[in-house]
Amino acid sequence: MSLLDSVFRKLASDKRRARRLDSPPLVAFYWDGNTPNAHPIQNVSLNGFYLLTAERMRPGTVITMTIQRAPGNGDDSSSRPHITVMSKVVWQGEDGVGFAFIPQEPKDSRQTQNLAGRKAISRFLEQTNADLDQMSIRLPAEHLRRTSSNQRAGSPKHGGFAMKRFADESGQTLITSALAMTCLLGFVALATDVGIMMRQKRMAQTAADAAAIAGALELNADPSNVTSAALSAAGQNGFAATSNGVTTSGGVTVSVDQPSTGRVQVIVSVQQPTIFMGIFGFASMTPAARAVATNAGGPSFGCVYVLSPTGTGMSLQGNFDLTAPNCGLIIDSDDATAALNFTGKAGSITAGSVGVVGGVSGSSSGTQPVHIVAASDPLSYLIAQMPDPTSNPLKASCTAPTGGKLTGTVTASGVVCYTGDVTISNATLSGGTFVFTGNVTLDGSVTTTNATLDLNNGSLQENTGTTLSLSPPPLGSTQTFGGISIMAPPTNAGPLNFAKGDATGTINGDIYAPGATMNLQDHGGSGKKGGLVLNTDLIVNVLNDTAADITINSFSQQNPGASQLTRVSLIE
Repeated sequence: MSLLDSVFRKLASDKRRARRLDSPPLVAFYWDGNTPNAHPIQNVSLNGFYLLTAERMRPGTVITMTIQRAPGNGDDSSSRPHITVMSKVVWQGEDGVGFAFIPQEPKDSRQTQNLAGRKAISRFLEQTNADLDQMSIRLPAEHLRRTSSNQRAGSPKHGGFAMKRFADESGQTLITSALAMTCLLGFVALATDVGIMMRQKRMAQTAADAAAIAGALELNADPSNVTSAALSAAGQNGFAATSNGVTTSGGVTVSVDQPSTGRVQVIVSVQQPTIFMGIFGFASMTPAARAVATNAGGPSFGCVYVLSPTGTGMSLQGNFDLTAPNCGLIIDSDDATAALNFTGKAGSITAGSVGVVGGVSGSSSGTQPVHIVAASDPLSYLIAQMPDPTSNPLKASCTAPTGGKLTGTVTASGVVCYTGDVTISNATLSGGTFVFTGNVTLDGSVTTTNATLDLNNGSLQENTGTTLSLSPPPLGSTQTFGGISIMAPPTNAGPLNFAKGDATGTINGDIYAPGATMNLQDHGGSGKKGGLVLNTDLIVNVLNDTAADITINSFSQQNPGASQLTRVSLIE
């Protein structure tokens, strides 16, 4: 028994198939793996046929079929008519698959035709009908309509029939996934690299803002130091540049200029390598930020800054009466119960505002405290410029005055330094910065003209009956500390003791001692009103007031343009 006979009999005995329509005994062979498979077919016409099979096939699949008469009556396979033609799946039935013929017509007479054309299909059907004495071989009307519709919709143009071999959709997911992955990587590159650039731009903006503010503050103190102050502030915020407008090895550029009077402009940029976008030709990007600050914002809102972050920052005792007209009192301590402490008899505060980070102990009349966030030291940029007696050239020039006392007229050419404890009595100091490494006592009559007292270490004590007349160097002069009458580095805890009730005179200029405790005392007892006038802005660590009556007039508000404590603000 031949292989084809056994295959046909096996298929013919398949009980899973439903009832068949009358049809000529034809079978179709196609290759599926290593062996040909034979299946009975029904309803053959010039358009196609119906293949009886339990196999499911995707519409549009193209298969090369060999159709021949089924074996029977002892004839051999060589005498059976057959035809090989390309066929396309057009619909899926319950017990088989409908195929449409794809005739292969030659382009010219010289072309070898391995697959059958429409004429060959017609001749095969005629021969089969004659051999089997069949009147017709055709599909039902609904099948013809479906087949015809699919052929019209899928008919390729001339020369395009060969592409039907690739109608199988397997592998499309891989191609689609590859294209989608390319798009996905592009979005990942955009999200990652742009996110990094945005972060760098925010950091650059912070550095530019700080640098512009530092430069604007220097407009008051030393205009020649604007660029160096701005570069230093940018470096402290992570964007260090050695000189103005020069790109460093890290790709950082800081450009500082003054576009107009009272304004400082800073542009900070950094070259940032990309991570993913290098695939698309962007190896690096340069985020940049710009800031403009001015010192023309007017006098400072605050005139008393108490910087201690813990404990009692400001203590008011006795029958006090503290007046600071149009001025803000700022207390940074976060002590929950006594950042601001009122003790003794009821007193009053009259000020523009009283802001406290922590809690309040006791009560007072007048301006009531409100809770605020901690304020930073507004003159912190001066710390790095303060003279240091432990370093040259000051170390060699520090001397002890005769008898430990300065008296008469003493003129400084720049900076002078005195060691040990010094008493300044009946003296006039002018023309520079006077640095003291020990305790300083003010006695008798003390006058300063265009001078700054620098308490590098030790305390300051004003004796009873002392007459003071202190005036700071002007802003914009050769003196670095314009507008400052008394200062001390943050490493000096003081104290600074002023017996206001038993002293006369005036202190003009700011007192800047961010690490010191300042005591305003009334030695004459309760109710005594002293003659010492304080035209000053105080920046200290702790402030204690035991005076019966004290008034602090803001130096920056009374002398616009003369104090370093001005309202510096960002305008762009």
